Amino acid sequence: TGDSEIFIATKHGYSIRFHESDLRSLGRTASGVIGIKLRDDDEVVSGVIISNPDSDILTITENGFGKRTKLSEYNLQSRSGLGVINTKVTEKIGKVVDVKEITANEDIMLITSNGILIRTSIENIPLIGRATQGVTIMKVAHGETVVSVAKIIKEEIPEIENEENEENENTFCGNKGHQYDAAGAYCKRSRIYCQWLRCWSGVYNGRRVKRC
Repeated sequence: TGDSEIFIATKHGYSIRFHESDLRSLGRTASGVIGIKLRDDDEVVSGVIISNPDSDILTITENGFGKRTKLSEYNLQSRSGLGVINTKVTEKIGKVVDVKEITANEDIMLITSNGILIRTSIENIPLIGRATQGVTIMKVAHGETVVSVAKIIKEEIPEIENEENEENENTFCGNKGHQYDAAGAYCKRSRIYCQWLRCWSGVYNGRRVKRC
């Protein structure tokens, strides 16, 4: 856009933030220019385009630790520098896996090398300083590591008021005409189990909801 910034993070916990104007336009086959100078045995794990100066930086490590830090704690530099400490990498927390630009209205999903995943709200992750280790976001088994991180925009669960009767609330899901069996957890028409545990029992934030 001409007004964005670039944030680059490495696996050993270093990062650099610079304006996109430091990068000149090059041809498709060009090798590019240096964004961050790497220390021995280090490598880049994430490159983020910063479009919102009020956003936070989320850092996740391979042993399931994470933290979010105000973008303002990372000084704007020129490209091709050694960068600053993003997180204190130790054997306990492991190396950095990914870095994301985040806002309060998002969730994140962590996926491990064993295919286990967890989804949590950004609000559950503390806002702490730059040169810190963070807190446990996901417990991983011995030999297991976090391999991927994804951002998810929060969904608004619809609220349905003025239900006609208790029987309808407990026998129909949010899709009109989709009726549950006696157990209340299986949609006969779509033939899939309901992924929303509250959709047939009907309670969410004090109001009755129906969603499949």
